[in-house]
Amino acid sequence: MIQQLRYSIAIFLSMVITAGIWAHQVQADDFTRNYRNTSINWTKEIIISASAADIRITKEGQPLNIDTGVPTSLNRARQAAYLHARTNAIEEMAMSIQHIIVDPDTTMRELLQRETFTQAGLAELIQKRTSSRVYPSGFTTAHCRLSIPMGELLQVIPYTFPEHEFPNIWGDTIPTEYTGLIVDARGLEVKPMLLPSLFDDTGREIFGRQYIHSPIAVEKGTVAYCYNEDDAMRHAKSGNRPFFTIAARATRGCPVLSSDDARKIYSSPVTRKNLKNCNVIIILNREDESS
Repeated sequence: MIQQLRYSIAIFLSMVITAGIWAHQVQADDFTRNYRNTSINWTKEIIISASAADIRITKEGQPLNIDTGVPTSLNRARQAAYLHARTNAIEEMAMSIQHIIVDPDTTMRELLQRETFTQAGLAELIQKRTSSRVYPSGFTTAHCRLSIPMGELLQVIPYTFPEHEFPNIWGDTIPTEYTGLIVDARGLEVKPMLLPSLFDDTGREIFGRQYIHSPIAVEKGTVAYCYNEDDAMRHAKSGNRPFFTIAARATRGCPVLSSDDARKIYSSPVTRKNLKNCNVIIILNREDESS
């Protein structure tokens, strides 16, 4: 009876602790997409998956192997539970990544369905490049938390990154240096993407895969998404002197800027370099989180 009581209390505490840990992992003001136990954080540009597995224990208090049901030591039972929790977290992460939009034409689900390169690459990426943390919770539960920077996914996408120079459209615009670009696209049909584009009002692409410096994109992601100006200004990508603009409209799920703003952004080689280094933030509505 005492052992059963200990077991029930441990299960309850495990549930409470798990909820607290998960809430701490994702800040309320981050732009996120949540799928079961995985959070795709578009503000910090990181994917976090968490899972738990319970140690099997008899009524008499004897730990059992989670796979075979054979009596074992508590330490070995916990190690087996850790392995289960990690396997579950990997599966959760892989399933959730399918929901990510890659660019205006493609989703990760579509790439995984048709590209063997992406299929094999994603499996290897999650196995080798995720940061993993396993830890106990109470007496009977093992937890695993996996995380991977979103930019790492670019390594399993079968695209080229030619790093073209930006089109020379700035003319005689007075050069002004900006550390980053903040685009307010609230109220428009803009979706978070791994490889979004920005267009000017003539339909010309002024930012996108063709221009970015791919090693930087892999390291820190291409574009960050926020809910408001304050979060955007505080973001590392904005720097201390970002250019702030309001998108005129959306096309193919991406923001459209005025040609005047495009010329201002392009006017300085320093700003163009910062764009190539992916110092871009897009602000979206909070209600867009459920879309």
